[in-house]
Amino acid sequence: MTAPAVGASAPPVSVAQEALWYASLLAPNRLSYNETVSIRKDGAFDAGAFRRAFDEIVRRHEAWRTTLDTIGGAPAQVVRPAPSFDLPLVDLSRLDPEPAERQAARLVAEMSRVPYDVRRGPLVRPRLLRLPAEQHRLYLGLHHLVFDGVSLYRVVVPELIALYDAFSAGRPSPLPEPPSRYADYASWEQEWIAGPRAARRLAYWSEQLAELPVLAVPLDQPRPPAPANRGGVVALSVPTEAVDRLRELGRDAGATLFQVLATTWAVLLSRYSGQDDVVFATPADLRQRPDFQSVVGYCLTPVPLRVDLRGDPSFAELVVRVRNAVLDGLDHLVPFERLVRELHPDGAANANPIYQTMLVMEPARAAPDPAWALHLMETAIGDAVGNAKVDLELQLDERPDGHLAGRLIYDRDLFETATVARMAEHWSRLVGALAAEPTARVSSVPFLSPAEAQRQLVEWNATATEGPRGAVHELVRVWSARQPDAPAVAAGEAALSYAELEARAGAIARRLLAAGVEEGDVVAVASEPSVDLVAGVLGVLQAGAAYLLLDPGLAAERVDSRMTDAGAAAVLASSELAGRLGASGARVLSLDDDDEADAPALGREVAPDAVGCVQYAPVAAGHASAVALRHAAVADRAVALATELGLGPADAVLVLPSTLLHVSALELWLPLVSGARIVMASAELAGDGARLSRLIAREKVSVLHARPSTWQTLIDTGLRPARSLRALSGGEPLSRALADELLDRCRVLWNAYGTVETTGYATLARVERSVPVSVGRPLANARAYVLDEHRRPVPVGVTGELLIAGDGVAAGYRHRSDLTAAAFVADPYGPGRAFRTGDLARWRAGGQLEVAVAERRSARRAPSRAEGGRWTAARGAGGA
Repeated sequence: MTAPAVGASAPPVSVAQEALWYASLLAPNRLSYNETVSIRKDGAFDAGAFRRAFDEIVRRHEAWRTTLDTIGGAPAQVVRPAPSFDLPLVDLSRLDPEPAERQAARLVAEMSRVPYDVRRGPLVRPRLLRLPAEQHRLYLGLHHLVFDGVSLYRVVVPELIALYDAFSAGRPSPLPEPPSRYADYASWEQEWIAGPRAARRLAYWSEQLAELPVLAVPLDQPRPPAPANRGGVVALSVPTEAVDRLRELGRDAGATLFQVLATTWAVLLSRYSGQDDVVFATPADLRQRPDFQSVVGYCLTPVPLRVDLRGDPSFAELVVRVRNAVLDGLDHLVPFERLVRELHPDGAANANPIYQTMLVMEPARAAPDPAWALHLMETAIGDAVGNAKVDLELQLDERPDGHLAGRLIYDRDLFETATVARMAEHWSRLVGALAAEPTARVSSVPFLSPAEAQRQLVEWNATATEGPRGAVHELVRVWSARQPDAPAVAAGEAALSYAELEARAGAIARRLLAAGVEEGDVVAVASEPSVDLVAGVLGVLQAGAAYLLLDPGLAAERVDSRMTDAGAAAVLASSELAGRLGASGARVLSLDDDDEADAPALGREVAPDAVGCVQYAPVAAGHASAVALRHAAVADRAVALATELGLGPADAVLVLPSTLLHVSALELWLPLVSGARIVMASAELAGDGARLSRLIAREKVSVLHARPSTWQTLIDTGLRPARSLRALSGGEPLSRALADELLDRCRVLWNAYGTVETTGYATLARVERSVPVSVGRPLANARAYVLDEHRRPVPVGVTGELLIAGDGVAAGYRHRSDLTAAAFVADPYGPGRAFRTGDLARWRAGGQLEVAVAERRSARRAPSRAEGGRWTAARGAGGA
């Protein structure tokens, strides 16, 4: 067959070539479709015969001397005359084997990193090397426009061996001319895809891919706007014994080894994403006519495989599901590019619109001569070149001895190497476990190694300490006795020492008792920021009651509703607010009445497990429920946080009204249980960074706690640097940009995570400039678990539901036993109870927590990792 000359009628491109052509125009320096394979010959080697055989391969198969260009306004193939490649033999045989391999990898990687010019070509780059022990390798650099794996193992290698044997023996070529050219295949495909058979197949895919999920495998970095496809490689292997067991399992299910391995990949993706509906792709051959079987060129297309893992099937059952999905996909094969064009799927932004991972398996194929071998997956070369077509691609090569050699290729803009290495290890563990117990439920298959589980459940939760003894107000009393004249609280011109605060609180406690308040009652406190508010709350505790702090800005009906719901027996209110209250029937007492201000503190004993605070928390569908917080829990959280922050009598803590309302269980007690001084900021000052800076300087404030949104407002309104200031952020996501702005304005920045139900903050991290923002590790006597829907720990880097356990977990929701039962569960790995936060989280390798803030909290259903919100540094300890 004579090749047409350049300028003759140009054959059309195939559907796949068309897509790659346009991709090359948009990103001419992209290396994603630069491929490298090796053809190996051991023993005696006739370099001249080999060069002649290779040139004959290129002459016979037009695809390897084809370039693409725009002709008549459309992309077309330009078939060029057969070249004669200069194939010098690079001799590395004098080196030791390991240095020779490294040198070969370096030489081939240099060649492979050069972009292809698809208009000018050539799109084939051969490199011939001699290595020690009479090993000879033809490294072939190829653009995916002109080849696929089927071309190589079905056509090129057998023909190359036959031609080499003939030429080295002085005989002519024994091969007949190919019955079809790649141009014939491309013309047929373009005609076929426009016909009724393809239309019926597209209709199948339209139904099959409806409501397609986006795979939620957690990424280490955000997806960039423009993918660079910088790849990395992690090598892996499956031993022959495990492969034999998987093959036997496949025979029992009527499935191939590939279908069994595809099932293990689906399980891994499901376990990493938390989804029971996962999609990935695998390549399939579109050579659907007998005369196309010897065509060399790009004739493969990705086939999406949608795997249903609902109902927690056994592995053997899931193999059948995957087998059916593979067979159905192959029965309805169409070029993927046309599938995307017809369906317009809504996929992940800046990623493949249907799948983000692939599984590629090359079956074991014995060469016609045992001295020859084809290696499609060169791990060392691939690692050096660094190309990635999708987020993750598992490539497996079945070797003649029965084991699987493979590599996990990943996008380095999305994943860290350590993350993918763990993923490869987990896949290997899954394969071994599933092969050993195919009847086991997929959810029960071990995923973590014992060392990983020990690290997460025990080592990172080794927080037990001797907690504070006594009720919260008793801890304050200790400091009052130790430093009676030390300043305790200031608000504007008003101030109280520790002794004065105790006395004022004692007077309020006596008035509450006289009004009929009993131990265990709830007393609402409503006031603008003032010293009286602090004394009132402390007085409620001295009376043996629990306080409910009310936002004075709430509408009267919401205030009455909350007091009624909480069962408030009385309300302490400032004189300007007292007239708005009382509709609930609770007795209204004046908060700023200073009668008996010099009375001694009340000595009423309160059990540590008694409820000391009632605070509202968002629970379901935007509604709030009252949470009962125990004295022991409040004391434990306050002391733990104060210890980590290093608070002491020399400190002044600035309290903002908004923060006080959201974290009332901690904001007042954090300074008072450590002998520090509270500085109350008025509502007028709290939103003005410049004026607040003056207050910080005047009062020598050393600690300020605020939500990130409040911190941003303060910065925007002129907050100045204060080098003695320790900043605490929590309750909302803390961005990297905001963290850096805060670090410019303070001595140290802390970031915390917690909820009302965990009595405020349960984890804490010191924020550093060069380290990603996290919420750190559990505080003293707190434990954190990241679990899957079956309450088992997930691997580092994998998303799961965050559960908080330990001494700070609240007693539950008042009057809502249903919500309490759903949210507060037995600690699965320790004593006591745990709170299901409803937030998604993941561990970092060093033991720090990251939290993905959910857009809204559900009624304690296990959250889907696919619906997780933004990866952030904190979730709030906020109220409603």
